[in-house]
Amino acid sequence: MDLRGTVRELVTLDCAHGAAGIADLALRRFAEARRAVTWELREATAELGELCGWLLFDSERHREARRVNRAALEFADLPMRWFILSNQAQASVHIGLDREGLRIAEGMLATDLPPRVAALFRVRRARALAALGAPGEAEREFARARSAFLDGIGARDPSWTWWITERELSWHEGMMRAEWGRGIEELADSYESGDSNPRSRFVYGAHLAEALARVRSREAERIAGEVVPFVGVVGSVRAERALERSGWWK
Repeated sequence: MDLRGTVRELVTLDCAHGAAGIADLALRRFAEARRAVTWELREATAELGELCGWLLFDSERHREARRVNRAALEFADLPMRWFILSNQAQASVHIGLDREGLRIAEGMLATDLPPRVAALFRVRRARALAALGAPGEAEREFARARSAFLDGIGARDPSWTWWITERELSWHEGMMRAEWGRGIEELADSYESGDSNPRSRFVYGAHLAEALARVRSREAERIAGEVVPFVGVVGSVRAERALERSGWWK
């Protein structure tokens, strides 16, 4: 079973078409991999489970995503555990389980993490603190995340940390500050900073439109108009719901 090839194929499809249309396929592939798992295939099975959990998250299928994340952890080595738990911390805050997200992030930050992974969990902690109504501590934690990010990729950082970029960091900073009616500049920078795959373009744009609508900016209509064409083409339910909350779709 070529699990690595399956992961590459699903990532390509996600970037081009979004998660909603392929989440069930990923679920089937992960179930098949779990039934056939051997010691040699454990790491690849965990990687497929991580991706499956993320696709379910972006499809707003959170109960299934939690089950898949728990299952994937059974096969994961330490670097993949970091990946899966960072996803779950973000998902927990996304659905309002802010203290759970905070607990996951703080638990990981109490361990010996390499720089880029530490930056990621500090971002997760900052997002949870913001959602819990602690803007001062959230800002301080995000500053620590940026400091860890600027330390660069360490020798122990896993290969999957390639996507933790300045653009990703800015988006999360904007999402954090959106909790108290700010963050427009950071969200706009992420949306407008160069070419991107269709899924990212849709997600960034939809959340920017939502943030602009929240502060009653006239720009909300323009940004929403740019990303509405992605609806039905890129299957991110997460982005669709943000766009709906902006008031410029449905």
